[in-house]
Amino acid sequence: MTLHEAIISILKENRGAMTSKEIADKLNEKNIYFKRDKSSISSSQVTARVNKYLTLFEKDNSVSPLKISLK
Repeated sequence: MTLHEAIISILKENRGAMTSKEIADKLNEKNIYFKRDKSSISSSQVTARVNKYLTLFEKDNSVSPLKISLK
């Protein structure tokens, strides 16, 4: 499973928008995505992946911290 697939899974399970920190915390809690070095996923990694796949995700910049949801 790729990181963006794992993010999609978390967002579908949550059924709503989440912050990158909330997504990272859920990914680390549920152990559904592992980095090669087995270290924890950071919120900045989630944000970077979301920015790379804007065709899959929406960002709500009207709130702080920004919320991420599925398109």
